[in-house]
Amino acid sequence: MKSLKVLLTIILFFKIVFDSYSQLSIGGIPESLSLSNFKNTILPETFIKMPNIDSLINDDIKKGITNRIGIIFDVDIDIIKDGQKEEIPSKGFIWRYKIYSDSALAISTFFKEFYIPAGGKLFLYDASLKQIYGAFSNLNNNSRNNLSIASIESNTIIIEYFQPYNVDIDSVKLKIGWVSLKYKTLRNYLKSTQNEIIDINCPQGSNWQNQKHAVCYVEFKINKDSYICTGFLINNVREDGTPYFMTANHCINNEESANSLVVYFNYENSSCNSNDANKNQTLSGASLKATNIYSDFTLLLLTEQPPIYYFPYYLGWDVTSRRPNNAVGIHHPSGKPKAISIENDKPRSYPYKLYWESSNYYSEANTHWQVTFDEGTTEGGSSGSPLLDEYGRAIGQLHGGPATNPYVAYYGKISVSWNYDTLPYKQLKFWLDPDKTGKTVLNGRYFIKPKANFYTNLTNVCLNSSIKLYDSSLYNPSQWQWSIFPQTYSFIENTNSTSQNPVVVFHDTGYYNITLSVSNEYGSDTKTKERYIKVNNSIYITAQNLPDSFFCACDLKNYKIILNGAQEYLVNIDNYEKLKYDINEDTILLNFNKEFSNSGDFIANFNIIGKFGECTDTISKKLKIVVPPNDDMKQAILLYPGSKVIYSNFCASAEEYEPHPPMINCYGYRSWCYDPSNISRSIWFKFLGPSNGKITVNTSGIDTRIAIYQANDADDLINGKYLLVAANDNTSIYNKNSSLNDIEITPGKNYFLQVDGYKGDYGNIEIELLSEGIEIFRNPVSGFVNLLISDFNEGDAKIEVFNIAGVLIYNKIVNVKFNKNLFQLDIKNLNEGIYIVRVSLNNKIYNKKLVIKH
Repeated sequence: MKSLKVLLTIILFFKIVFDSYSQLSIGGIPESLSLSNFKNTILPETFIKMPNIDSLINDDIKKGITNRIGIIFDVDIDIIKDGQKEEIPSKGFIWRYKIYSDSALAISTFFKEFYIPAGGKLFLYDASLKQIYGAFSNLNNNSRNNLSIASIESNTIIIEYFQPYNVDIDSVKLKIGWVSLKYKTLRNYLKSTQNEIIDINCPQGSNWQNQKHAVCYVEFKINKDSYICTGFLINNVREDGTPYFMTANHCINNEESANSLVVYFNYENSSCNSNDANKNQTLSGASLKATNIYSDFTLLLLTEQPPIYYFPYYLGWDVTSRRPNNAVGIHHPSGKPKAISIENDKPRSYPYKLYWESSNYYSEANTHWQVTFDEGTTEGGSSGSPLLDEYGRAIGQLHGGPATNPYVAYYGKISVSWNYDTLPYKQLKFWLDPDKTGKTVLNGRYFIKPKANFYTNLTNVCLNSSIKLYDSSLYNPSQWQWSIFPQTYSFIENTNSTSQNPVVVFHDTGYYNITLSVSNEYGSDTKTKERYIKVNNSIYITAQNLPDSFFCACDLKNYKIILNGAQEYLVNIDNYEKLKYDINEDTILLNFNKEFSNSGDFIANFNIIGKFGECTDTISKKLKIVVPPNDDMKQAILLYPGSKVIYSNFCASAEEYEPHPPMINCYGYRSWCYDPSNISRSIWFKFLGPSNGKITVNTSGIDTRIAIYQANDADDLINGKYLLVAANDNTSIYNKNSSLNDIEITPGKNYFLQVDGYKGDYGNIEIELLSEGIEIFRNPVSGFVNLLISDFNEGDAKIEVFNIAGVLIYNKIVNVKFNKNLFQLDIKNLNEGIYIVRVSLNNKIYNKKLVIKH
């Protein structure tokens, strides 16, 4: 009894410690844990020397390889012949073998011969037993008699096979053909990238929760290296759940790589940026069905059927070449957890050839979609991921993009891959439409039992008024049954209890319970929401996104205010010439009229009346619309040298064609720090180049960045006809203020000053525009002349005017301050001629010629 107690303790301990794993395994723990000498047994082993990791990473950088993670080493290890054989009393025998390396971050294995009879169990685990993979069994046998096993993140792995007494050992085939030593892992791969990565479970991915289940991270072998990419399950016209899987041709294009494939499902963070993604749902192996370099696609057939608990979703597709209104990409950038990239505009059919440096290959014109993502970038490892149209259908797979702009990506068109080549092994149509139905559009779907759910836009209802119940069940239900309690209600508009989205009228006040039962060919499910509907004699309306006090005018570009609580709305907003609005059912769409960009702030009164049958409610608000005076380039505010002003960039925004310096160096004089948002809250100023040919700009208040451009006017700036004179982001590593000192410029030329907040920083900004010298405006003139005195310090200035003979004929003392350095001289009593204006200030003397004509 004592030994049994010890055994149970050990088993319980390891159930707590080791990572769960489900590569279509039957679970359990290795039989060797029951041996008393488990830790002391010396196992036969193979040592593999790991190449220098820094050298491998440097080689990747030199060759521009973005998705290699490991090195392949050929071995010939027969677990039965070479392993340590031991008996498990009253059960059978085990064979164990160890593979280790000196500095590998992870190890994966490929069984070139794999066959397990019924009752046999194979485990792989690390020396500390933190990761236990298995048990693999006869369920993993396949027609190719091989099997690829996912990586164990350790430099040591142990392979253990158990065979019951009553099974013939001669039928077992367990020969390892190669081992991959990983020098990058899912946890450390390119973590230092500064690109914008958006988790699939951040708010941006909320509308793509079905499609995400189709997209997978993959590892595979090419020659003597291990690589990563992304791929996705894809539906076929028969809709029979055949596990077709697409990726890029430059990822996988031969049978050996397909056989080595390991597919990781649901490798994603559980919530936005939660950093808890795990890799415990995988499948092994595939066969190559079709591939074509022309549009860079590969179609595989997975060896193993994705189990129901992976929630596999098979993407639909559109092969019509229709240009969608918007698009998203779902992918695994650099082996990171699943991410999303969003394009709010129409993808472009790229009309030119594309040259791929890594493969020295041209893609022909109009074979790819060009996408410039508004949010979220792609990286190495994203290759092979799907581009989805607004309906969630695949229209392309990622080929690549320019290293200089991670927001731009090129996707091989599925419409081209469909039937461009007539050979079955070079096209998609032969496999995805085997019955030649001619379908060009197919929706995605699950092949599992449904999960019931529903909603209604209005849960507070006016008595004797109707609402619509919406089915939101997952996994493709085909039948619906609604039940409502109490039974004081009616179905209307030709709907009934079996309609997918019935319309209901409630005849009594109080709370109602709603139940929905759904089913399909795979099973059924039921969802009940108690006290879900409240029926009243009155209603309460809300306006989502309507603030309490003000709007930034720059935010009012198709700005949506969502109304809730009524069936019908009457809306009135004054100042319509400045603030235009449209109403679509329960949505107000606001737009600021850019023609009034110079109008300044104004007040808009909002009055919203909601009606629900005989019930009404009203929202009334008075809101300030904040219009920055110099948000746009054409609104640049004129500054004179000697200015020290304070402006806020709180409600500022970036224009469509607004320039910015290169984002290379944080502390130089012609660039900015890298910022994925480029420009976010910029304000603009302009000035005339002073006669001394130098200008200094200092800013403070927030984390600023500045740039000086020479351009004739704002239109030239917008059209790219400008010269970047200077730019700065940070004064030093310790000082986030930006500064440009004694910048050389051309006297009399027009210059523009751009001031922005780094990564969207905003607030009050103090701006100093300084120079040393004097300027005379409206010269030649009669009557009065304007004299600008500029210096780095304030003080009393002595103004003297001499005639050509050097006789002093005018003098005056003025107090020069920042922003109060423009003075008017009365010269109407002076004769025509040439004069010299001299200004003495802070131990400096400035001279300027003055010409007087009457």
